[in-house]
Amino acid sequence: MIRFPELLSIFMEYISDHGISLIGHILKYAGIPICIASFLGSIPASPLNKPSIITLAQFPIDDHIWLLSGIAFFTFLGLTLAISTASAFTLHCLLHGERPGDGMLRETIQSSFVNVCIVGFLLALTSIIGIIVCVAPGIYIMSAGTVMIPLLLHEHRSPLQAMQSGIQLIRNHALKPFAFSLFVFIVASICITAIEYVMDFAISPLHVQLGRLSFMVIACLRMLGIGMIFAFGTILYIEITRNKALSHGDALIN
Repeated sequence: MIRFPELLSIFMEYISDHGISLIGHILKYAGIPICIASFLGSIPASPLNKPSIITLAQFPIDDHIWLLSGIAFFTFLGLTLAISTASAFTLHCLLHGERPGDGMLRETIQSSFVNVCIVGFLLALTSIIGIIVCVAPGIYIMSAGTVMIPLLLHEHRSPLQAMQSGIQLIRNHALKPFAFSLFVFIVASICITAIEYVMDFAISPLHVQLGRLSFMVIACLRMLGIGMIFAFGTILYIEITRNKALSHGDALIN
C-alpha cells in the first residue's frame, strides 16, 4: 500500500535534487505564454482609467471577445506546456537517474503536444461536468489527470486510452493527488498574499507597472504549482506501476 507520507517524502527528496532545474525548465517552456496571458489580462478596459478586464465586474463580452480569446489561448498553451514539461522531466529523472538533456526534453514535449492538449481539454471538460453533477467525481477525475500524462509519455497511449487507464490506475489513490493539491494551494496562497502585501506599499507612480509585474509573477507561481502537482502525479504513477510489477512477480513466484 502506497501511503501519502511516503510519496511526499519521495517528492521532497526529488525536489531537493532536481527542483531548481525543474522550475527552470517549466519557466523556459511555459513562462512566456503564461506571461502573455497575464499581460493581456491586466490590460485596462477602455477607457484606461477603468479596472482591468479581469477585475471588471460587468463588461460587454462582444467588445472584448478577441482579448478574452487571447487570454484563454495563451493560458491553455502555458498550462499544457507546464504539465507536459513537469511530467516528462520527472519521468526521465526517476526512471533513468539523471536529468534529461534539452534536446531530448524538447523532442518529448513536441511529439506529445497534441495528445497532451486533447487530454487537457477532455480532462477540464469532464472535471467541470463532474463537479457540477457531484463534487466527488470531479475530484476523482482531476486526481486521475495527474497520472494520465505519464501514460501518454511513457506507455505511448492514445488520449482516450490514457484517460481510461488513468481512471483505473488511480483507484484507491484518488485522495493523494487531491491532498497534495491542497498543500500546494496553501503554500502558493501564502506566497501570493505576501506579494500582494508588498504591492500595497508600492510607490504610487510605479503602482500600475508593479501591479502588472506582480500579476505576471503570481500567474507564474500558479503555473509552477500546477507543474508540481503533475510532478507528484508522475511520482505516484511510477510507484503504482512498480508496486504492480512487484506484486505480479510475487504472484508468479508463488
